[in-house]
This record gives sequence, C-alpha cells and structure tokens, in this order.
Amino acid sequence: MQSNLFEFTDMAESRNRKFKAGDLTAQVAANLRACQLHAQKTQDEIAFASGVQQRTVGRYLAGDQAMNIEILASLATGFELEPWQLLAPGFDPANPQIIRGRTKAEADFEQKLKEAFAALKPTQ
Repeated sequence: MQSNLFEFTDMAESRNRKFKAGDLTAQVAANLRACQLHAQKTQDEIAFASGVQQRTVGRYLAGDQAMNIEILASLATGFELEPWQLLAPGFDPANPQIIRGRTKAEADFEQKLKEAFAALKPTQ
C-alpha cells in the first residue's frame, strides 16, 4: 500500500532538481488530467467548480498555457485539493499526498527537549 504522507526527503530531492517552466506546466497539466479522470468531470464542470473559464481550463489540461498561482489555487479548489498537490510529481488523486501535522506525543516530546536544552544553558 502506497503511503499518502508527503515525505520531506522528497522535498529535499526536488529542491535539487532544476525545473524549466515547461516542465512545471506539463506536470500540472498531467495532474489536472488525472484529477479530471478520477473525478469524472467535464471541462464545463471543472470550470464551474473552479471559477475558471471552460476554454482556459481546456488550455491548462492540454498543457498549452502556464498558469499563475491564483489560477492554480482556483483549479485545486475545484477538485477540493490544496494548490501544492497539483505541483507534486506522481500525484495520485485517488490517494492524494498530505502534510501531516505533529501528533500530541511529538509536540510533548519537542517541549521536553526544549526544556532539557534550556536547563543545560549556563545562566549569566
């Protein structure tokens, strides 16, 4: 079973990659097409859900046009996603990646570490 937890090591690896604008446009277009197929939505339905004109949606789905961040956010909202998810390589709309927050146990452990380090600091 594939995990849908976004691994920070993946972010570090992608940070070292050199992207061309066309690469990102193609990546978003592929992810949008995957979302369209998964949701079984027409271009008109995507346009209605996102507030982006149908002809424009068609150009983005085809990868013919780069989009600005506001359009990316609108399209993501139309699929009930976060904008960054449409940028993720290998995005699977059936199992979307998420960024998990800290658990209470992790937060408590962090607090104990902070207190331990504070106790180690010499007072002046």
